[in-house]
Amino acid sequence: MIAGLWNRLTLHQDRSAPFRLTRTEVSVTREGLAAIALIRRQKLDGFIEGLFGKDEIVDLPERAHSGLERLAQMRALFAAVAEFTADESKPGSIKDMEITLRHMREMTKNAEHEMQSF
Repeated sequence: MIAGLWNRLTLHQDRSAPFRLTRTEVSVTREGLAAIALIRRQKLDGFIEGLFGKDEIVDLPERAHSGLERLAQMRALFAAVAEFTADESKPGSIKDMEITLRHMREMTKNAEHEMQSF
């Protein structure tokens, strides 16, 4: 699975064919937000696992190192959204969910941009 992901990623080294995270239609509900946040977190986990493989340390250029830090921050935000929205005791209006979904779409674009630095 990871080798397949890595092979697909190498196809996107050309800037004219950038890597894109899977687009999914999401309903503006707790369940929809939780699902897409979990998917995004898992995709970032898979990207990092594919990048590092069995190594714990990889020598990266400064730009890639900075990108890795930003991806880690985005991964943490996706994880927090998944956890928060899965907890029905937490308050959240439809407007809050729409805003969160809009931010998650923007983070998705940012994550794709950072993934191009590798």
